[in-house]
Amino acid sequence: MERRQSHTPPSYSRADALVAVGVGLAAFALYLWTLAPGLLYGDAGEVQFAVPALGLLHPTGYPLFTLLGWLWAHLLPPGDMAWRMNAFSAFWGGVAAGLTYLVAWQVIGLSAPLAGWPRRAVAAVAALLFATSPTFWSQAVIAEVYTLHLAFVALIFWLTFHVGSTGSARGGAALALAFGLSLTHHRTTLLLLPALAAYLWPGRPPTPRPPLPTGERGMENVEDTTHHPPTFALALLTITPLFLYTYILWRGEQSPYLHIRLAPDQVLHIYPPTWAGFLTWASGAGFAGALRSPAAALAQLPAAGRLLWGELGPLWALPCLTIILWVVHRRWRLLACTGLFALGQLAFNLFYGIGDVFVMYLPLYFIAAVWA
Repeated sequence: MERRQSHTPPSYSRADALVAVGVGLAAFALYLWTLAPGLLYGDAGEVQFAVPALGLLHPTGYPLFTLLGWLWAHLLPPGDMAWRMNAFSAFWGGVAAGLTYLVAWQVIGLSAPLAGWPRRAVAAVAALLFATSPTFWSQAVIAEVYTLHLAFVALIFWLTFHVGSTGSARGGAALALAFGLSLTHHRTTLLLLPALAAYLWPGRPPTPRPPLPTGERGMENVEDTTHHPPTFALALLTITPLFLYTYILWRGEQSPYLHIRLAPDQVLHIYPPTWAGFLTWASGAGFAGALRSPAAALAQLPAAGRLLWGELGPLWALPCLTIILWVVHRRWRLLACTGLFALGQLAFNLFYGIGDVFVMYLPLYFIAAVWA
């Protein structure tokens, strides 16, 4: 049985919101200061070119990212389009850092007897540790899709812990919607499902919420209902955002760089304008050839270990081990939630044999920062 503790996390105060915003703004300012100044190559160059033109990105299409990026590129006054798309990644990097603070704040409340400003300070250090990790920083200063993905990962964990501790019906609806929106951006969101199931299995009563102490009032959630939304409503909130993938049908045929005329009667369709082409593009089925065999995946374990150690090093290793042992003793469900996601992401990375697989380890660095 999991032990009930008196330091169950209360609702957020204004001070917590201000610290989260401050952490996010600090990270955003850092990324802008170190931002790539102009046009890039590879996938980043594709984003800089295709998104402002409302074109179609490589599979899986990233429709939500494209639409948000198009708005950003046409509403942001300074810089050229290439700079604006780099800044778009920086913005979501700041959002991810602020949300990481909120997740770390929750985890501390669930696993350690800290409160007030000591708790805020430790959570802020965890968020800034992740924000300044080399790989995440490198992706936050170029036009790439990973900072938005990590913002969604942090948001989903934040909502999961909120729903688990309050039983909030509105929180459950927000979680379903966030999960659906995240699926319209990065398909590895599916790796979060075992973590959510481990923390939110049906029938578990919500953790009682104590009253806020003096000085912490002002932002408590007045909703006290523990009635969960109907399963149909949650499924609808999750599935509805997936209709954003119709963007591929809309813009796929209208992106001339995907249809190259080789001769008067011969056209090379990089995006085949058929239903089969749409399904292949949206599902990312073309990447299936990059999947390794189980034996080849296991052979990647030493390389993965070197990659993780090179990113995290001894500074993170001891705190991570300490918190794992502490949580096993005090809050094993919390460890199951974060650990299942970390193991699932690691397993996926071992099987996924692409050249830039190092960026797929970013969710592991997020989990490590929260633990540390």
